[in-house]
Amino acid sequence: MREHEIRRDTGEGQGAADQQDLWLEGASWLRDAGFEQYETVHFGRAGSRSRYVVHVAQLHPLVAVGPGAEGLLPVERAAGGIAAARTWYGHSLAGYLHAADGGYRQEPVDGRTLAADALLGGLRLAAGVERVTWRRRFGAPAEAALDGVVARWQEHGLAVADDEGWRLTANGALRSDGLAAEAVAALPEAVSLVWP
Repeated sequence: MREHEIRRDTGEGQGAADQQDLWLEGASWLRDAGFEQYETVHFGRAGSRSRYVVHVAQLHPLVAVGPGAEGLLPVERAAGGIAAARTWYGHSLAGYLHAADGGYRQEPVDGRTLAADALLGGLRLAAGVERVTWRRRFGAPAEAALDGVVARWQEHGLAVADDEGWRLTANGALRSDGLAAEAVAALPEAVSLVWP
């Protein structure tokens, strides 16, 4: 392992290029030390990943416990079928302890919101967004909208689209939040939902 100078820096006064260079150097250092990058800001040894991070990004049903923890659960609709509901506790310890007696909060999530969550989380994963799952959950119009956006990104070397799905390149990952916001803006107003 190489020795590296460790410096404390608040980031104030640093330009975007300096911050990007620091990030790339840190990521390189982690890879040299045997870690794999499986999400934009998460690294782990081979086979060692945070299940919570991956499950949240892939919209798996889960119950999250603790202050600020958010989960996602299937709920039955009155008219039949399954919908999704976001669950959470209070963000402060006091709020969490109070909520623990009365249960977590829950709110329904519509198809467009869940599609946005799938993009924000999925594009942060090295594996990207799986096309088959996306099409099954959100339908052909949402798939076509995403295809159009990712095609533009490919022209600039920011993403790869294939039969498996859509994923960001290393350069795209540095801009993942902005790219995900662009993809969310391209979604149709009404997005169908078949979940989980």
